[in-house]
Amino acid sequence: MDLAKRMNLPCVRVANIRRFQAQPDEIPIYVGRGTPLGNPYRIQGCVSRKVAITKYKTWLQKHVISNNSPQHVMFAQLVELARQYPLVLLCWCYPQPCHAEIIKYGILSNFDKHVPDDYRCLDLRGIP
Repeated sequence: MDLAKRMNLPCVRVANIRRFQAQPDEIPIYVGRGTPLGNPYRIQGCVSRKVAITKYKTWLQKHVISNNSPQHVMFAQLVELARQYPLVLLCWCYPQPCHAEIIKYGILSNFDKHVPDDYRCLDLRGIP
């Protein structure tokens, strides 16, 4: 049995937009650049993938708690969709480490207390 189902979590996965193949009932959502949840930090020069993702996590946390931000609105929509359907977060860089994994764990933090503590600030349950 899938771990998400055993823990009563919604199914959220990350996939590469070029190689994505839909499974039945999955809702694909592009979260790359050009969307409110796209990573504004580019991997270039002395900015490594790890640094860009770490900066993204801080940036996302700041914007998700702001009720009027486009990031909050889109993130809240993803949380609501995840309650009803399996989601696939699409980006260009996956399976390399990807900002979409930050989004995935943030969504899951809204459903389970066992998600690592550093994703708790993406939990919208206490935000009106």
